[in-house]
Amino acid sequence: MAYILKKQPSAAAGSRWLAALIALLGLVLTTSQIGYIFKTGSALCLNGGCAVVESLTRLPPIFFNMAGAFFFLVLLICNQLAENDYGARNFWSRAASLALLVAMAMEGVLVSFQSQVLQVWCAYCLIIFACVFLLNLSFGGRQFLLGMAVFAAVVAASLSLNYTSPWDVSGGQRGSYGEIVRPHAAIKARLYFSAACPHCEEVIASLNEDVSCQIGFYPLDTVPELSVAGLKKNPHYDSAVNRALLQGLGLGEVPALVAREGEEIRVVIGKDAILAFLERCRPAPISSGLFSQGQFSTPINARNGQSRIVDSAENTAEESCPVGVACPPEAVALPPARR
Repeated sequence: MAYILKKQPSAAAGSRWLAALIALLGLVLTTSQIGYIFKTGSALCLNGGCAVVESLTRLPPIFFNMAGAFFFLVLLICNQLAENDYGARNFWSRAASLALLVAMAMEGVLVSFQSQVLQVWCAYCLIIFACVFLLNLSFGGRQFLLGMAVFAAVVAASLSLNYTSPWDVSGGQRGSYGEIVRPHAAIKARLYFSAACPHCEEVIASLNEDVSCQIGFYPLDTVPELSVAGLKKNPHYDSAVNRALLQGLGLGEVPALVAREGEEIRVVIGKDAILAFLERCRPAPISSGLFSQGQFSTPINARNGQSRIVDSAENTAEESCPVGVACPPEAVALPPARR
């Protein structure tokens, strides 16, 4: 194998031209995104997966795009300064090869994060990954094999870690107070709530043994004993995990329901919207006006990242509570739980 790599033919001038074209395309994309962020204050998302990835990163998207623009600019400069033969062991060709290997390692991290943690795909991120992939290919067979080896090593290391996906609503993670267990349920959901939210209490009080969905209870603070039919409790839950997750998703109000049905995931906020959605878990589901009220519902296709936000036509302040703020207890008269 070492002999084959050593004897790998050098890239032709056409490959140099192709590498310059790809690097220029990447530079245009990233600088255009930077300009769009400066103008609008937010990144241009090609699909719902882009918005999800953006909401769960610690740094603003402009920093990632600035780093990408700098990378493609460096590749353009190195490509022009290197000799026509990439096989020549000069400084500029080595610098370009090293930059491409670092880029492949970073792309391995981002791809693993989207596939294992988010389970949604950012279309813009995939376009940038395609540019880096093609750049490695245009720099010759040896560079391509080294780049793929680095990428595979990063992905393999990521696969060895036990990530908890924010969309994995089927298991008993450490943030769960307990679950209404329905192993064969078509809908599996998480209910995020607070002890100081009377609207949350009303949603919880509506749940009974007739519920056919598997529902997990994820409190944002320490809650008193819940009395829900069929609830399998977890005595060692960690509410801090739930607060961090909601913050990462950009959700600032409870009750909030994250529900998965097949490949689709919905985020529903507000008492009325959640109660309407939960009618699908009753023996006689109501199909009309599911999301006529409530703050928003965001369906996300976990396979292709497509999303759609349905904004409410009315004020929902009376049916949800801001996270960390106690709602007045007299705001809601709780109905008795259904039995």
